[in-house]
Amino acid sequence: MNADAGPGIAAIAAAPEDKFRRIVALLDGLRDRVVAERLIAPARPRLARLRPARPLQPTRLLLLPVEPLLSDTPRFEPGAPSLPRRAAVLIAVAAAEAILPPTPIAPEDALRAGAGIWPRAAEWVASAAPPAGWAQAGFDGPAHA
Repeated sequence: MNADAGPGIAAIAAAPEDKFRRIVALLDGLRDRVVAERLIAPARPRLARLRPARPLQPTRLLLLPVEPLLSDTPRFEPGAPSLPRRAAVLIAVAAAEAILPPTPIAPEDALRAGAGIWPRAAEWVASAAPPAGWAQAGFDGPAHA
C-alpha cells in the first residue's frame, strides 16, 4: 500500500466490486490526473485483476507505450529497467497539457490517436524542463533527463 495513503484511500481498494468500479469511473473523470493517480495507486493490484473498462484520458494515452515499464517504486534508480509511475504521470500530465486537448479518447481509437501524438510527445519530453511537482515528488533534475 502507498505509504501516504490514508484510511479513506485504502477504503477505495477494499470497496465492494460494484462500488469499486463506480469509484474508479469517478476518479478517471478527475481533471487533476496527479490526484487521481495518487487515489488509484493503492487499488492497482485490484485494477489489474478486475480490468474494468476505463476511458483513455490524454495522460493515460501518453503512458500506454511505457505501461510495462512503470513501477510503483517511489524512487528513480539510474539504470533500472523501469520508471516510477509517479514520475511518468507528472511528465505525461505536463505533456498532455502542452500538446493535447483534454478530451477522452475511445479505446478503439487509441492506436490511431497514439500514432499521431506519441512522436510529438517524445519530442516535447526530450526538450522540456522537469514538470510542476517534480521536486516535491522527491525527484531531482538529472532523474528527469
